[in-house]
Amino acid sequence: KVLRQISHIILSSIRAKEDIVIRYGGEEFLILAKVKREDRFIALNVIFKRLKLSSYPFKIFLNHN
Repeated sequence: KVLRQISHIILSSIRAKEDIVIRYGGEEFLILAKVKREDRFIALNVIFKRLKLSSYPFKIFLNHN
């Protein structure tokens, strides 16, 4: 149930026709998004804020390159 909610939050935060979300390793998600370098923090922040507002307590780790 938690993974479904996380998936929904991530999928509703991305551009459906341009970005790709992959779940791997059980609890990890990979988001492939073609955004300008200066815009990636804005995109990650949107997802991060939505995840923090969810009703489930979980740890969030972000890695971007």
